Amino acid sequence: MKNKRKLFYATASTAVISAALAGAASANVSFPDVTPKNSHYEAIMSLAQQGVVTSIIDDQFWPNNEVTRGQAAVMIVKAFNLGVLDPKPHNFSDIVEFDDYGPYVATLKELGIVKGYADGTFGVDNPISRAQMAK
Repeated sequence: MKNKRKLFYATASTAVISAALAGAASANVSFPDVTPKNSHYEAIMSLAQQGVVTSIIDDQFWPNNEVTRGQAAVMIVKAFNLGVLDPKPHNFSDIVEFDDYGPYVATLKELGIVKGYADGTFGVDNPISRAQMAK
């Protein structure tokens, strides 16, 4: 039952994100470490073709790696076509001016979608928990 629930949530999440991306530009993308035998192949490739996910290192997707809070911020902004706003400074002490994730995190903060930790950090390199993603 637990595996069926996981499959349902994974499928539902993919459907929601794919629907949000309807009409997005398509690209021919492939990852050597994601083959059609991978149970998440279709979802990964759909999101990659729409520019929501990209390779991390050496054209690899690394499908079994954890997703960081910074990576999740980028995917959310791209998946829902929010565009990167010119928000007020985010004031997270762990995100420097030229951090790749900074504009995405700042956009989500400005929209009220994310918050940082009590110590003034965002935890950009921390793995995102299921609870944080659900929120």
